[in-house]
Amino acid sequence: LALTLAEDYGAASDSSSPKSPAVLYANPVLFIVSWKAVDSGSLFLFWLLQIICEIFPFQTLLRDALNSGTVEDLPRFCLFYISYGLQLISLVLSAIADVPAHRKEVAKKNPEAGAAFLSRVTFNWFNWMVINGYRRPLVQEDMWELSEKDSTNFISREFEEMMKQELRKAHSRLQKKKMKMKMKKISRPEHQQNGLNKGISQDVLVLEETGEQKKKKKKEKKEKKSSSLYPDSWLVPTILKSFKGMLWESALFKLLQDLLAFASPQLLKVMISFAQNKDIHTWQGYLYAVLLLVVAILQSIFLQQYFQRCFVLGMKVRTAIMAAVYKKALVVSNDARKESTVGETVNLMSADAQRFNDVTNFIHLLWSCPLQIILSIVFLWMELGPSVLAGLLVMVLMVPINGLLATKSKTYQMENMKLKDKRMKIMNEILNGIKILKLYAWEPSFEAQVQDIREQELKVMRKFAYLSSVSTFIFSCAPALVSLATFAVFVSVSPDNILDAEKAFTSISLFNILRFPLAMLPMLISSMVQTVVSRKRLEKFLGGEDLDTNAVQNDSSYTAVTLRNGTFAWGSDADPVLRNVNLEINPGHLVAVVGAVGSGKSSLISAMLGEMHNLSGSINIKGDVAYVPQQAWIQNATLKDNILFGSDPDERRFNRVVEACALKPDLELLPGGVQTEIGEKVRLNPVIILYCLSPHWMMMIMMRMMMVYLQGINLSFLVFVGTLLLADGAIHASRTLHSRLLSNILRVPMLFFDTTPSGRVVNRFAKDMFTVDEMIPMSFRSWVLCLLGVLGTLFVICLATPIFTAIIVPLAVVYYFVQRFYVATSRQLRRLDSVSRSPIYSHFGETVSGLSVIRAYGHQERFLQRNRTTIDENLKSVYPWIVSNRWLAIRLEFLGNLVVFFSALFAVISRDSLDSGLVGLSISYALNVRPRPFKYVTMNYGGQKQRVSLARAAFSSADIYLLDDPLSAVDSHVGKHLFEKVIGPRGLLKDKVRSSLHHLNYLLLTCLK
Repeated sequence: LALTLAEDYGAASDSSSPKSPAVLYANPVLFIVSWKAVDSGSLFLFWLLQIICEIFPFQTLLRDALNSGTVEDLPRFCLFYISYGLQLISLVLSAIADVPAHRKEVAKKNPEAGAAFLSRVTFNWFNWMVINGYRRPLVQEDMWELSEKDSTNFISREFEEMMKQELRKAHSRLQKKKMKMKMKKISRPEHQQNGLNKGISQDVLVLEETGEQKKKKKKEKKEKKSSSLYPDSWLVPTILKSFKGMLWESALFKLLQDLLAFASPQLLKVMISFAQNKDIHTWQGYLYAVLLLVVAILQSIFLQQYFQRCFVLGMKVRTAIMAAVYKKALVVSNDARKESTVGETVNLMSADAQRFNDVTNFIHLLWSCPLQIILSIVFLWMELGPSVLAGLLVMVLMVPINGLLATKSKTYQMENMKLKDKRMKIMNEILNGIKILKLYAWEPSFEAQVQDIREQELKVMRKFAYLSSVSTFIFSCAPALVSLATFAVFVSVSPDNILDAEKAFTSISLFNILRFPLAMLPMLISSMVQTVVSRKRLEKFLGGEDLDTNAVQNDSSYTAVTLRNGTFAWGSDADPVLRNVNLEINPGHLVAVVGAVGSGKSSLISAMLGEMHNLSGSINIKGDVAYVPQQAWIQNATLKDNILFGSDPDERRFNRVVEACALKPDLELLPGGVQTEIGEKVRLNPVIILYCLSPHWMMMIMMRMMMVYLQGINLSFLVFVGTLLLADGAIHASRTLHSRLLSNILRVPMLFFDTTPSGRVVNRFAKDMFTVDEMIPMSFRSWVLCLLGVLGTLFVICLATPIFTAIIVPLAVVYYFVQRFYVATSRQLRRLDSVSRSPIYSHFGETVSGLSVIRAYGHQERFLQRNRTTIDENLKSVYPWIVSNRWLAIRLEFLGNLVVFFSALFAVISRDSLDSGLVGLSISYALNVRPRPFKYVTMNYGGQKQRVSLARAAFSSADIYLLDDPLSAVDSHVGKHLFEKVIGPRGLLKDKVRSSLHHLNYLLLTCLK
């Protein structure tokens, strides 16, 4: 800058001489601006663009100096090359992370936080995890900490704020809708007049009663439908507003990737033109080859950044829905709870949340597919004119054919699922009654029944496999048929239409781009239609009424328990179960409520807890409450944790409670003592091992490559025959494996069934057989087809440019090591995902089951936090798994980009001996070898549960103890012990309010004794 200023305005400058170009002023200013920048991304891009732009003056100055033999402006010449060297050093340094001091601790727990721009783009920060996973099995402790914005606390907080706003709007719409329905109902004629006022005789009314009854039923049905209305159409807007930033980011990357996809066919066009016209300078050919590489690299970067954001977005949407469902389950009213079972509620967290996750991953295809279709048609029209409509017609005609095949496949799948359910029902019956079955030697009879159903199942599977083969055959023929129809029409409509290599291969590349959106759009629409069901289920549950928290008052001026004129029902529209109840219990009293089964004893306690709908009257509870439900509720935790139930440990008090509740004999028998885990224990499904041993990695890698085109109908027919043979082989393998498995299971000794959980055996016949029947054959078929496609592509490129064979070996070596590292790590991450996902659903299931206990103790917030922690533990393995896919994808795409570059480079080198048609064939095949997007869990202690439940209540520091038939599941001597040591007038709870419910017969027997 100083030199330029001196030349233009210095003492030695001539006012009449031309001033220096503006770039000599602008460039140093940019350097000053870059000095202030601290973000590695802006610095890296600045230096990269700087070096690229200065390549031209670099070679110009050097060429001029060599041609003239002298350097005219030596200071500027020397400063330029010194500057260029320093810029190269700056580029290298900007690619290395310079972590600020305040972020170093965060970067240790999460390397992504301290990663430089280039490392984030190429996912190099993930290398440590990949290498570690390759060296040894990963464990949960190896997982990095989540960033704040990826944590469940942050995600759920953002989502809930938007959800409240959208729910208010939805409730407002619902009220307006109800008002309109009410007005319509009032305006009906039957509400304005009746038959008696018109003088119609009573006899006529009796005769018309049957007709009126029908109308009444219809009317009641409509009213029932109106009463089941719920706030709807709010979930999708909530998701869009909660994650709009990530949606816009991913949309931008997708748009850039889509636009760049159409640059490659145009570069292919100029490459073919370069091969045809020998007058074009050779340097232009090298420029086109470099541009092909640059466009391919940018496309890969944008695509992987798009996928990274979309998959993280899907993960966040799933997390937000799971957290919202869990929070709602803690406060949901009885009316809402009645509409779904525990299993259905758990499905909201698992299946429905996952469906939203899956759809969100590809949500941008809703606008991207139409955009790609429009741009493809525009570019094809520019190449071939109206003739493109012929090829488009062939593609459109294949849509109903694919739809017909999909419908037929769905029919076979539904039939297959019915047979699977029938087979699994018999298997469950066999396992549940295995002792009787073995006693009467009925094994052959039941084996024959199962085998008969299995044969029917295999017949349907064969039909489905054959249908898949037909679909594969049509899919293989499609490119050839589309190209044939288009080119035939193009040539025949006019003698002036000449089909040369330039038009042919450019059009084929565009048709290849067009195939993806045409195939994906119907699938996406179908998937979104299925998601509508999940949306309605979630909106109905999350928009349901909450439990009335003001039903129970806590006024300290009243006695311990006060009920005045209380009338209670289990729902707002249900008949009252308890009427005009008046009850007062003074502090320190033991009260027994005695009655027959169904007389309302448990309902009374539920009313005290605020679990029932309060139609009239008031309830007041003074102090804290401890609750022992009739059906004991135990968590999947240690015995000690179940008793403490979130309270601070007090060893002396704990030992007193354990002794009082007669748990000492049990503890002596348990190997872990108080640390023994009780309740429901979820076991890891060993199917993960089987799944990982399948050719999964090959599917994950190869499914991302497009099938090689232009190999003709003969190759498609060979593929068809091959898939038929694979289908027969797979069915034979399934039959043999199932027969041997069933035969062995029925003949093992009883010791096996005594020591093996039945669920594990059921999983062998359910999930594992599903893997053998469908997953492995599909993976293997995809692997074979894609392998043949890739080999065919490499063969064509080598045929066109034999020198390309020198590149195959080093690329194959790199490919081998990349997949070896990826497979080892990905398998470990999937295992950790499965291990950490099961506790989420297990915890939710036990929360829903023990909802009344959690509410009674007032531990909702503790359980909410535990749910968030459990989800976070799962996210710690889900997020690295998402990144591992991107780590693999970008490396595979870079390998594919090198294939494109070298095919173009060698075409330029062999320009004089290579036909333009072979150039187009070689590069178009290379463009198709570039990877494409991934397609791609009881122990029961009987009476011990009841005693643990009682111990939990005894350990809590409550003032009022509500005990619902606490001695029902214990022997009489244990019951006596519990009454004397805990409940009775000399027990641990002697100074507390105890309301204990007992069946009449049980109490009479106890009193008689």
